[in-house]
Amino acid sequence: MKVGILTFPNSPSYGATLQMYALYKTVCKIGNDVEIINYHNSYMKAEKHIGRGRNNTVKYKIKNKISRILHRKNYLQFRRFERNNVKTYPEKPIVKKEKLRNLSDRYDAVICGSDQVWNPDITDSDVSYFFDFCGDKTKRISYAASFGKKELSEKYSCSISRELEKFSEISVRENSGKAIVAKIVGKEAALVSDPIFFLNAEEWRKIEKKHPAAEGKYILYYTVSSSAELWRKCLDFSERNNIKIIIVGGNIIKKIANKNPMIEYAVDVSPEQWLYLVDKASYVFTNSFHGTAFSLNFRKNFFVKYPVMYSTRLEQLVTDTGMEKRVINGDEELSSDNISFEFAEEKMNKHKEFSLSFLENALLP
Repeated sequence: MKVGILTFPNSPSYGATLQMYALYKTVCKIGNDVEIINYHNSYMKAEKHIGRGRNNTVKYKIKNKISRILHRKNYLQFRRFERNNVKTYPEKPIVKKEKLRNLSDRYDAVICGSDQVWNPDITDSDVSYFFDFCGDKTKRISYAASFGKKELSEKYSCSISRELEKFSEISVRENSGKAIVAKIVGKEAALVSDPIFFLNAEEWRKIEKKHPAAEGKYILYYTVSSSAELWRKCLDFSERNNIKIIIVGGNIIKKIANKNPMIEYAVDVSPEQWLYLVDKASYVFTNSFHGTAFSLNFRKNFFVKYPVMYSTRLEQLVTDTGMEKRVINGDEELSSDNISFEFAEEKMNKHKEFSLSFLENALLP
């Protein structure tokens, strides 16, 4: 079938980009002609995974302009990765919702997923992610869609209920999402794994690219939001075990200003280099869902701190894999002992088999 995937293209986010790649590759493997629908609304911005379209202050505009200048290389690397690894349509991104109507009959089936595609705070309550632009003949499917929260506003629930009724198959990635779907439309959604687990470690290694900082033993520090406690724990662990820290992020100014020989900034890292940095790390400190997911995939010793916002999918992953002891909760001293992955891998493999079966059955003509 001709299949369109609606997710988050044009995004300088490792998680958003790599889950898109994994879902695209998997649906292609099943035997379909696949395209990533090249859409991002004006709120999300072409170069922001979580846009701030409503923030029009002078301070924000100046800060955003400086950020774009400092990280121009990074934006280009993400676009290159997308251009080389997935097929998108149309070539120029669609920004206006009404123009999605031109795609109403282009696909036999459409998939929304994965990531936080149903989080109203990220999409600005955009009903396009429920395929309101598709014709009645198009099969609608969600794969590992996440609301990112445990409850929705009544207004958003009402706006999506009519479209959600039209889905032939619904899957989400957390129990809270199942509960939301059941409450809104009375349907039982399947609980499936993030698409990054469809590809094993060796398959991910095929697209890795070496990063010069990844020499010897090191702790990889990767966050999607600042966390004073996670950073404090990471520093303490580094000092006690005499292991350097590589921080993914920052900018060239921070890199130059840093005088600590035990800390190194990996600035403007490409998706392929990010995979390499995770794969070669001795330890990973993160509050990211995909930082944790790839740590599991690569069998990395990791520690995770739940973020203040949008932690439901991360909590679900940690619980499902029996990794509750890797969660930072207080002043406990973190152990350098290796993780036993047997239970986690058994659970992940079973979940992967179920998830692939769901996707294959959902895509039957």
